[in-house]
Amino acid sequence: MKKIILIFIFSSIYLFSFSQRQCMSEEQREKIKAEKIKFIIEDLQLTESEKTNFIPLYKEYNKKLNKLHKAKKQKFREYKKNSLNMSDQELLKTADAIVNTEIKMAELKKEYLEKYKKILPAQKILLLYKAEQRFKKHLLKIMKGKCPNQ
Repeated sequence: MKKIILIFIFSSIYLFSFSQRQCMSEEQREKIKAEKIKFIIEDLQLTESEKTNFIPLYKEYNKKLNKLHKAKKQKFREYKKNSLNMSDQELLKTADAIVNTEIKMAELKKEYLEKYKKILPAQKILLLYKAEQRFKKHLLKIMKGKCPNQ
């Protein structure tokens, strides 16, 4: 039950953030990615050694995560475009694909947790997750009202 609730929460956040991203150029997205990394580095107070190991790993993680987000987004687009013509079997197949992608996202997070354990102390790993949440809240405050489709 907890997994279903978590999946729902992450899906809601993703869909909301997706609607926000439609208002941004690629340059703006890249700037946000850089700001996120800067925010996290400052928040975690990483040493030079930790920065050297963490930054490439974190970028790699986000690149893989974004690929999964795009796959999920594509399934939602297919559903939106074809939902009226889809059979129950096709609808369920789409739902399965979406949930399987969310499971892959959770597995990716777990995989990178193991990698973070090798380069960061436990306290900083938990601070990382907290910093990511705070950055999302900060970004949502900034984005609120800037998108004409709200």
